[in-house]
Amino acid sequence: MVFLVKLFIGLDFRDTQAGLKFFKRGAFKEVLKDIKCKDFSFDVEILWKIKRQGYKIVQVPVKERNLNGSTVNFISVFRMFSSLIKFWIKNNYL
Repeated sequence: MVFLVKLFIGLDFRDTQAGLKFFKRGAFKEVLKDIKCKDFSFDVEILWKIKRQGYKIVQVPVKERNLNGSTVNFISVFRMFSSLIKFWIKNNYL
């Protein structure tokens, strides 16, 4: 999915779906009111809008621990992919 996010949305991050994100309050409040995605791709929309507003985004490595019982499956990946395509079309052609 990282490749698709980079290809379609132009975000060059190691992982846009990781749950850890920290924002300056002003940057987050500025984009939060305009978030449309309500599925797995909301992370991508937030990062894209923050970047588009000219804010600096920094990636910081974090140790993570994998736990059994992930809710990500083929259907989730398909939904994310279709959501990315819709987001890309909406922001490039509509």
